[in-house]
Amino acid sequence: MAYAATATGRVVAVDITSGTVLSEVSLPEGVQDVALQAEYLYALTTKKLYALALQNNSLTLAGSADSPGQVGAGGRPWRLFVGGGLAYATHTQGYNTFDLTLPKQPVLLKAGQTQQFGWKQIVTNGAGVGVAAVGPNSTNDSQHNISLYDVRDPQQTDVFITEFDTPGLAAAVTIDKGRAYVADSEAGMQVINYLAYDNKKAPPTITLATNFAPGKAEEGAIMRITATTSDDVQVRNVEFYVDGKLVATDGSFPFEYRFITPRIADQPSFKLRARAVDTGGHETWTDEQTITLVLDATSPRVVGFGPTDATHPEDSVSTVTVTFNETMQTNTFTSQNFKLFSSGPDKKLGTNDDILMTGGSITYDANTKTAALTFSTPLPHDLYRISISSAVTDLAGNPLASDFSGSLGIGMPLSIDFSDLSKFTLNGAAASVNTPPVIVDGQPVLRLIESGLSSGSAFLSAPISLSNGGQALSFSTHFDFQVNEPSDGVVGGDGMTFAFVTNPTSLGDYGGYLGYSDIKPSLAVEFDTYDNGWDPDANHIGIDLNGELTSVVTQSFDKNVAKGTIWSMWIDYDGQAKLMEVRLATQNIRPATPLITYTVDLLGTLGQPNVYIGFTAGVAGVYGDYDVRFWEYNLSSPARLNN
Repeated sequence: MAYAATATGRVVAVDITSGTVLSEVSLPEGVQDVALQAEYLYALTTKKLYALALQNNSLTLAGSADSPGQVGAGGRPWRLFVGGGLAYATHTQGYNTFDLTLPKQPVLLKAGQTQQFGWKQIVTNGAGVGVAAVGPNSTNDSQHNISLYDVRDPQQTDVFITEFDTPGLAAAVTIDKGRAYVADSEAGMQVINYLAYDNKKAPPTITLATNFAPGKAEEGAIMRITATTSDDVQVRNVEFYVDGKLVATDGSFPFEYRFITPRIADQPSFKLRARAVDTGGHETWTDEQTITLVLDATSPRVVGFGPTDATHPEDSVSTVTVTFNETMQTNTFTSQNFKLFSSGPDKKLGTNDDILMTGGSITYDANTKTAALTFSTPLPHDLYRISISSAVTDLAGNPLASDFSGSLGIGMPLSIDFSDLSKFTLNGAAASVNTPPVIVDGQPVLRLIESGLSSGSAFLSAPISLSNGGQALSFSTHFDFQVNEPSDGVVGGDGMTFAFVTNPTSLGDYGGYLGYSDIKPSLAVEFDTYDNGWDPDANHIGIDLNGELTSVVTQSFDKNVAKGTIWSMWIDYDGQAKLMEVRLATQNIRPATPLITYTVDLLGTLGQPNVYIGFTAGVAGVYGDYDVRFWEYNLSSPARLNN
């Protein structure tokens, strides 16, 4: 397992063997650094330290604390070190310390500030010494060396011990086996023996703790072993032994080892032991523990399905896939548990005339944790629904928590039928105004709102995926909408959005907040017809991020059209170029030139590949009936924006 973060705030957990992204979280700010301790991943931004809980290969935002400081003129990233229940977060003029006694809720102990403006990183050795890459300035002028600090008291963040000159510019540092390894910019790597040889002859102490109850571990699960050590100088390294064999050596504090436990069918228990060695060669062994394996009781989950990039008329597909977060039991994938349906004559998914596609063969790849249903000939261009029964299990026999269903289009965009809204999650006003179904001009519509001082939203209940095999997909959508019975006799306030969200129950406030406010993470394209003070004017479209109604880009449109006009909007996103285009017209003819062109990392903004798409709307004293009359969308890779 690997954890990574981006400058857009995206934090991901990745299965290293397959490259599959198992879980994602999006933070409001770009991430500077991450660090792992026990069952929490900590992410540092220029505003906060975030705690993300790790459970069943899943990331969940648990808590945060402010991390004061400034970015220096040199623009160097802030760095994070975590160990021994403390976090050390640098900024340009020092480092902040945090208490992690309650791992999910960091507590700021000291907002450190020194006379040095070139702090780049600090790491500790677990014995009260911090090794820091520091210079007087944040820019590259003057000396940037390695300094030692006394970190025994986390409330004291400027207890200088000594300095080691380096020939280059010390930009980063790490500790391994009692020595500091320095990234010294153009001078290369420097190795510093920062503490004298341990000749005191006192052996270190060591105790072990795991993420399971004492003497037990779940089979086939990630087991974390933490060695808590102490020494009169410093511990050089800790060796971890399983069944008498050396399996890992950790040369830097905190001393931890993670591995996948055996299956009970292979062995009912295993033995665990560790040895701590200090820099004088003195050693201490722990007592050997017998760890009894218990049954895996955690349900697996689906983390992706595909293809999600075959909606173009030239695409030919004969295989559909579903990927899981853990290794599954191969023989539970049967024709009864893994099915593919086409939309049938009515071209609507989830209706009685859906057609079961038969004759496919099922395979399972344990390395990628992916099940595939393959047909001998390409599938006809149509809308399809993948169905995975909860009878599918992992190796321990744990079934999926619930049946899984995912929709995709092959060779054609997904067109949404509003005669049956069961495929939608309706929130706020949209949950009430569509009962019974709304008919306008003889056709069913999706009504978002119809009266003042209210908001409504409607999102497809099944998510779409913005990536396939790690590659960002492109997205295109076209929808027609109408504001009927506008109270102002023209267009009617306040407006609506097309939105990408991570929760289909998302709903913001009424009025100028367009039913979109405070939805994080998210991206929306707004159609705004009322000037709320933060707007550029009373008739514009714009792109909004993370529930903020102050658009990152806007463009005015002509509001002086007949009431009840049917508007058409096209939104195209190139996943490779990270470019979004928005077009608007009062006739169903796609304009050649977009009104808005904006560069944005959609996948990074949302923080996860599986997202929900739909609409929000909000009105106040000026209102109207906001109806979506037609909607289609497709995903493609590489970019295939509509011409």
